[in-house]
Amino acid sequence: SLSIESEDAITVHKVAEGGEAPHGAAKFTKITITPDKYMVNVPITREMIEDSQFAVIQINAEAVGYALAKNEDSYIESVLSAGAGNTVSLTGGTLGYSDITEGMRYLEANGFTPSVMVIAPSLAEDIRNIDSFVEADKAGVTDPSKRLIGRIFGMNVIVSDNLTADTGYIIDPDHAFVIAEKRPITLEKVNDFFRDMQHVVASQRFGAAVLKANAICKLA
Repeated sequence: SLSIESEDAITVHKVAEGGEAPHGAAKFTKITITPDKYMVNVPITREMIEDSQFAVIQINAEAVGYALAKNEDSYIESVLSAGAGNTVSLTGGTLGYSDITEGMRYLEANGFTPSVMVIAPSLAEDIRNIDSFVEADKAGVTDPSKRLIGRIFGMNVIVSDNLTADTGYIIDPDHAFVIAEKRPITLEKVNDFFRDMQHVVASQRFGAAVLKANAICKLA
């Protein structure tokens, strides 16, 4: 369980000279996050190790770790999608200049700071086709070694191929959501002497939940 502060919980009162200050205190809401467990077992025979020209255990361990990380990203997107307090509808699935500013406005109108925008590759392409973001004199980018899509209106822009096509999110990461990680991605090598093989067993336990819906705007 996790207690989060409610929005606008404290009321400020006007008092007369010498008047007593009215009481006030932050209010909290309890949310419960139930971590889920994810596992995968990759069996590798001794013959595979002996006959392969590659480090099969290392290659499989890296692949399993990457798969778990992608699964975590997809899980977080499902939480953001279901819990977003605002949505900007993209015309024809295309992200425009005004769509970004509208999404930022939703957060700012609720007292949040839009500082991160996560977008699918298809929306990144849309941004790269907007003159204002690719012309250095307009974007304010003077160092050509830096990616022009790196920051927009003060927001860090992250391109993720784990997002659904033509989808993105503008968030205030300090208030948008929380991840409860009970077990980080863990890789273990288990010897199976009876079958003359080894297993790469990967596991992870985590959960996520939205903290404040109005700190998230979905672009879709």
